[in-house]
Amino acid sequence: LLCTSHGGDLFAFKSSLFYQLKKWVLNSSDAITVVSNYMKEICANIIEDSSKIHVFSMGVDLEESFHFDERIIKDKNKILFVGRLVEKKGTNILLEAISHIKDNFPHLHLEIVGDGPEREKLEALTHTLKIDHCVNFLGAISPDKLAERYSSSLITVMPSIVDSNNDQEGLGLVAIEAMGCDCVVIASSLPAVKDIIDDGINGVLCEPGNKMELAIQIEKVLKNTHFRNQIIANARSSVLKKYDWNVVTKNYKKLIISLCS
Repeated sequence: LLCTSHGGDLFAFKSSLFYQLKKWVLNSSDAITVVSNYMKEICANIIEDSSKIHVFSMGVDLEESFHFDERIIKDKNKILFVGRLVEKKGTNILLEAISHIKDNFPHLHLEIVGDGPEREKLEALTHTLKIDHCVNFLGAISPDKLAERYSSSLITVMPSIVDSNNDQEGLGLVAIEAMGCDCVVIASSLPAVKDIIDDGINGVLCEPGNKMELAIQIEKVLKNTHFRNQIIANARSSVLKKYDWNVVTKNYKKLIISLCS
């Protein structure tokens, strides 16, 4: 029995009943895979035998799907958000940050890809902040169109937080997809995200929930061509070695064969 956790199932469900259920499932498994080192720490505090925990991320098709499309012109004024519109994604923090820098960048525009229960509230916030003219809610789009959005964007922001149910990012595949498409990724410095991003080397990290720091980092990337080109040069190679589906598949294959032998 191989049990895989992606994050929400491990971070949330804090009641005594659900904790005991998680503990039983994990202890009953022959092997457990989690998608980040931080999740391994959390899991190790629940189960009796931590040696059966393996850190295997989910993969991204970086070879065929998520790579920079040279036919597309990258828009130096375009910022992208991709994700389900729920509390833990921190989309409201990004909107607040945009409101602080919009006057300095008159051509700046933000595209929000994704849908969810927070959309109406976020659209209302956009109106309140008077940034309607530079924010576009696109809703959910297909994966092939998503790669095009990354390729045409200079920055992808992942402003995630720990939400009121204690849920947070298990890893952050959006960051990997964006880095594969030559975007500068600015993300919250949540423990799992640090598996992907080395601050100032292949991406930029900010304090979760800090709209002013996020605004400062966005402004830095927009203004500093040398800095962002260094980030882009390192980003794709760093994720290709670890998160491409070919790599992830080999890891899972080896583990499954060992369990079946």
